[in-house]
Amino acid sequence: MKSIDLEPSLLKCINDVNNERISMRTAIILSALLLIVSLPIELGNNTYELDSEITVMNTHDSGSTVANATVVGGNAEYKGTRNVAGHEWPKYQVLIEEDTTYTTVTFDAYNSFGNNSVLQNGIVSYNWSVFFDKPFEDTTIPPTHEFSEDESSLGIWSYEFANITVDEEMNLESPIRIELRVTDEEGNISEKFRMYFTVVHPSHLDSELIIQYDSYQNQTMVTSNEINISGSIQSGSENNNDAYVEIAFNMEDFNASAVQKYNLYHDNKWAKTDGLNDSDSFSLMLSLEGMYTNETITQMIYIKSYEGDDKRWETVYWIEVYLQACQGVTAPEGAIEAGGEFVFDESLGICLWDGEWTYDPLTGEWTAPPVLHEDVVVQVLSPVSGILTMSDTVTLYGMVLSSTASPENMYVEAAFSSEDLNASPVDKYELALDQQWAKAFDLNDTDQFNLTLSLEGKFSNNTLTQTVFYKAYELDSNYEEINVGYGQVDITLIACQGVVAPSSATDAGGEFIYDSALGYCIWDGVWDFDPITNQWNLPISQLCEEWEYWNADLINPGLPGNGCPYFELENMLNQTDDEGDDPEEDNLMPSISFILASATILVAAIIARRD
Repeated sequence: MKSIDLEPSLLKCINDVNNERISMRTAIILSALLLIVSLPIELGNNTYELDSEITVMNTHDSGSTVANATVVGGNAEYKGTRNVAGHEWPKYQVLIEEDTTYTTVTFDAYNSFGNNSVLQNGIVSYNWSVFFDKPFEDTTIPPTHEFSEDESSLGIWSYEFANITVDEEMNLESPIRIELRVTDEEGNISEKFRMYFTVVHPSHLDSELIIQYDSYQNQTMVTSNEINISGSIQSGSENNNDAYVEIAFNMEDFNASAVQKYNLYHDNKWAKTDGLNDSDSFSLMLSLEGMYTNETITQMIYIKSYEGDDKRWETVYWIEVYLQACQGVTAPEGAIEAGGEFVFDESLGICLWDGEWTYDPLTGEWTAPPVLHEDVVVQVLSPVSGILTMSDTVTLYGMVLSSTASPENMYVEAAFSSEDLNASPVDKYELALDQQWAKAFDLNDTDQFNLTLSLEGKFSNNTLTQTVFYKAYELDSNYEEINVGYGQVDITLIACQGVVAPSSATDAGGEFIYDSALGYCIWDGVWDFDPITNQWNLPISQLCEEWEYWNADLINPGLPGNGCPYFELENMLNQTDDEGDDPEEDNLMPSISFILASATILVAAIIARRD
């Protein structure tokens, strides 16, 4: 350690103390002077450290000997700086070679310089230390690796990186720290120069392509001339403009020749996006023109996604849609009752009506034949046969078209079975309480009516058809039904009243099942679904993924879990203290001021005792 030069007058005072020629007051003044003398020594820029090999190190003013190093070779990319205790140190990302299990990085420390150097940079020794070189999942603290090079190395040193220091999603990392100390010709040792390294494998940099589709329209009834598939790239493109999505009616079209795809594209039977980046949206369209017939048919739509020209992460999905017969055109009940039906004209590509009624496919107008009977005729305006419904009720809305009786003497009834239309009054009363039967009273010609029936308990986990039967009649003088006319309307009850599970819940292996006792669908799968509130509860493992999707502006890669509030980060490493220093650096020597102050107090105590 450095020696302390004391003024002659101060030495004289000390000798006086030894000769017992001063008072207690003089001893106290002497103690204060010794303490003041010690302060400049403590407040200087000198440092004193213990080392495992050298008990005492030569020290000097900060800045006279400086360590400095740069990366000059190897597969290492500069990634900015890492702040440790208020100091910014360079940070690099090292990429392991694909055909090996390690990569070599070369360092140049020749820009270091010593105190009063005469030749070259004045450095005679380069001491490299490597901390925390271990795999990410290893929670133990590995030993420190030490390397020493003399001046003949000219500061050039290489190190092999082999341990991957990030998790599979590259959300967490455990960087390797490399420190350099240099010793100059006078034996002065520099402060530490630090660099941090994150080691990754090429597979980390090319993650799986993740696409969020807005709407599959899977297992839905379609009547339009087009179908659109849209979505966005969530991740995996790495902003390389190399993510692609294709759609087609046949899987074989994905492998068609360039000429065939050109023709399919112009016929709107195949479509492909341009190269997409992460967060880019897309929308692709296929034409359904000419694909409808006089029967409801199932049409497959295939969706293919991949990354790059070599089609990495290739995935093919498909959906089913139902092309409704005659593109959704339905005949009035009267036309059906008159014995007509739709036929498909392949030359025209449209449905034509074959029956007593006439139908104009251009205007959509129906014309009934002249009335040749005396039955009460009504026209049901809604619902139209084949209509889709998710409602708890169905309302039969129509109008009386003709009558043969006196005014206000016609009636219309509706029920879910033809037998209920002819049930006893007592049975009809009970059916009415459950809204399974309804009746309109005292109608006249051209009067309108509304009959509402409850659909509760009619739905299931499959899309099915529900028939609404109705009859119109008059009452004679004996209150007997006469001139009775019957009809029916078929409506389509959408499975589970239209409740559609999120794609993530379906991907997790769940499905709807129908509880006949409860009268509604319940979800059987990992996710939780409340049929009363229609609320879906995500599994805990997917909460952060959903949070990032809806809170893109809150994502912060610098925070654990990108800032997700559900993310609980375990303290796996505990490798450094709060300031990023080494555990061995916590054992500093007692300060000079502490030693001198202690000695001063001891001297004062001795003098006081003698006095």
